[in-house]
Amino acid sequence: MGQDLLSGVLALSLVLLNPASASSAPSTSQTTQTEEMRDYAVKDGDTLSTIAEKEYGSSDFWTNIWNDNDWIEQPNLIEKDWKLKIRNTKPLAEATLSATLENKVKQKKQIAKIQTSTVIDTSTYTGGPLNEAQITFLGNCESGMTAERNSGNGYFGAFQFSIGTWNSMGTGYERADFAPLDVQKDAVQRLLARSSIYNQFPGCARKMQSQGIL
Repeated sequence: MGQDLLSGVLALSLVLLNPASASSAPSTSQTTQTEEMRDYAVKDGDTLSTIAEKEYGSSDFWTNIWNDNDWIEQPNLIEKDWKLKIRNTKPLAEATLSATLENKVKQKKQIAKIQTSTVIDTSTYTGGPLNEAQITFLGNCESGMTAERNSGNGYFGAFQFSIGTWNSMGTGYERADFAPLDVQKDAVQRLLARSSIYNQFPGCARKMQSQGIL
């Protein structure tokens, strides 16, 4: 019996000295899971902000979506059926824009500044209210004529009003994207009665002029 007890002690010692010989369950800690993404097909009226609200629970996450789809040139102009990459897991925090996208934003601001400071030949447009074709082109150029567009970059509505400009129009609506399209059209007409379309909508005004619409 003493020999049996001694043999048992020796066997236990061997196991403790060589734990690899003992069977063990696979460790899940050795497996790292990479965050998976899926395709999202853009629908009519979608913006990065509305997609972020729908997918991540807050429009503030629009920067995360732009970072993950940095091929998009203008975050306020995305088109139906575009395929965007969306994370399966909600991000922990709103992202700051990547260096690449920050440079895009800076370049566009510089171009806009140059356009508004450049003397433009307006001989084909004498000012005043826009006709239906002109205001429709302008709305489509700015937002795809989406009245409720919130671009997530400080511009709202079909004609992408800034908060300051919109509030100066006295419409009774807090933001342009909260107002009916007819109210937004009227605000555009009144705005252009006191200011040049080339100052208010420089990029689209140039397109309108080049196509003979102004």
